[in-house]
Amino acid sequence: MTPARTDGGATRRVLGAFLTWLAEKTSRVFVLATANDITALPPELIRKGRFDEIFFVDLPDQKTRAEILRIHAVKRGIELDAPMLNALAAACEGFSGAEIEQAVVASLYTAHSQHIGPGSKLLAAEIAATRPLAVLMAEKSTPCAIGRAIGRLRRIEHGWAPLEAAVDRYTPLTLAGQCLSPAG
Repeated sequence: MTPARTDGGATRRVLGAFLTWLAEKTSRVFVLATANDITALPPELIRKGRFDEIFFVDLPDQKTRAEILRIHAVKRGIELDAPMLNALAAACEGFSGAEIEQAVVASLYTAHSQHIGPGSKLLAAEIAATRPLAVLMAEKSTPCAIGRAIGRLRRIEHGWAPLEAAVDRYTPLTLAGQCLSPAG
């Protein structure tokens, strides 16, 4: 929601209307928002009290990456044996789930354009050719920079822990707030 210089102030007006609605609504509402770079959000959106909780959701670990790959490969008719699945999951270190899915999809486009069947070699090539956002945005992702931007975060994966003890790369963040009327 960082305002563009060319939008004529539309972004600020929409943000203002949203913040006003959050403050003045009378019905019970649950608001959920996500951000890849919370430092780019306007401070008035993330100030204390605006959302009930701010959660950090880490990138998938090896086991989770393997499961994401398996799901998308099966869905798209790509056969992967367990050793290949584990090797590809290791090659996806730093990938988000969406980036893993897009590598699978890209391998299908490549297979189609080359008039060959999809397979692990094409998938491995797409993974190798992909630079995940965690790598591209590494300079913005220090725990201190993110921590200073929003204060103390909590991590979902191995229980609750301060972000500063757990994060060393750029990751998606989720903001969740239960917005209730003053009477509710």
